[in-house]
Amino acid sequence: MRDLEQELGRWQQAVEQLSAAALPEPVRRALVVPGSAVVVFLDGRSPRVLPAGEMLYELAPLESPAPEKPLPAILVAAETQELRHKNYAQAIRLYQQALATLEPAWRALALQRLARSYRKQGRLEEAQRAYRELAALPQARIGALPADLLARYELCSLGSGTGALEFYRDLINARWQLEKSRYLFYSESVRRWLASSEEAERLRATEQRKLSLDSHGRSAS
Repeated sequence: MRDLEQELGRWQQAVEQLSAAALPEPVRRALVVPGSAVVVFLDGRSPRVLPAGEMLYELAPLESPAPEKPLPAILVAAETQELRHKNYAQAIRLYQQALATLEPAWRALALQRLARSYRKQGRLEEAQRAYRELAALPQARIGALPADLLARYELCSLGSGTGALEFYRDLINARWQLEKSRYLFYSESVRRWLASSEEAERLRATEQRKLSLDSHGRSAS
């Protein structure tokens, strides 16, 4: 009974702390799950989790990205050389030309393709340099995914795990808005690259705690 009273008291306190600014619409339901996540259901909207970052991934499917614009002719030509003809040297020249001539909206995609072509040609240092440039574009997206997420994943794979601990930490802190399947893919991949350390174990324990929030929340709903 005492445990129940404590949990109900914690629920009440958490809901009271939610500001009107954080919740602009009427709250349909607030659910506290074991740990520290308050899952808030809003009328006509997907669930929101407060505090932010307590869940590792989105509880509802993400909206489909807007249809991509047709590729500029120079990127079509570069991809043809890269993917169909395997002429990576020519593809690299075209991607470099695209970076110099296209509007900034295409920069992330051109950098990602350029880095990919460098990698296929075995020019790994240049591939890493291109991916580092891509990682510096946190607001850009390539398809449905953040550009810096893709870049940092590739940098980890190219560097035999270099930067993996920081990447893992950012995943666990919910830096990127991801669906569950994508989160688990990146988490499982990066853990294969991690060297054993106290910090890695601490992060894994935090991840396990946050993963448990999903199962507790769904069983309580």
